[in-house]
Amino acid sequence: GWEREGGWNGTMLAAVTVLQMFLGGGGSFSTGGPGKGMHTRLYTAVLNRHHWVESCQASSVMYADSGLFTIYATLVPQYAGDFVGVIARIFKGLTQISPDELQRAKNALKSSIHMNLEMRAVMMEDIGRQLILSGKVGTTQEFGSMVDAVTVEDLLNVLRSCLKTEPTVVAFGAVEKVPVYEQIKKVMQQSCP
Repeated sequence: GWEREGGWNGTMLAAVTVLQMFLGGGGSFSTGGPGKGMHTRLYTAVLNRHHWVESCQASSVMYADSGLFTIYATLVPQYAGDFVGVIARIFKGLTQISPDELQRAKNALKSSIHMNLEMRAVMMEDIGRQLILSGKVGTTQEFGSMVDAVTVEDLLNVLRSCLKTEPTVVAFGAVEKVPVYEQIKKVMQQSCP
């Protein structure tokens, strides 16, 4: 997570949501297609290349003054140590984001926002969240402008901010092959681009 500049009211809101969309992910048996994450980094570099990963996706949660950025995955337990290295390589590789990849993530994010707001219940929840977290309601056009302004350097700054904090690791099931916390922490901090 991040605190100083994060959360709903921070400077990183648009960048962290673009980063989440860029990394994307999903399940190994996803049918793909528009909006399904087939072109995201976690789909192309993790799910398509490592048969032992069943699902892998990025997500974020925003609070008023902080937030969480997570990578969630299900995988064959014996490869837990390898998975930490795979994610570290994904993070290091973010310095190689092409303009087309960045634009695709921005377009996907804006499309997702517009499609979700077509549902009245989602729209009401969004308005309530904005009022509670920031005391105002922004328009989709305002958020779209924020998204359009995000640069590759913004994505790298968000990731650097997340990686300099203490990671939280949660493992469930056959955890015998999960590396010890200090090793995971070291690998993640070394993966900072």
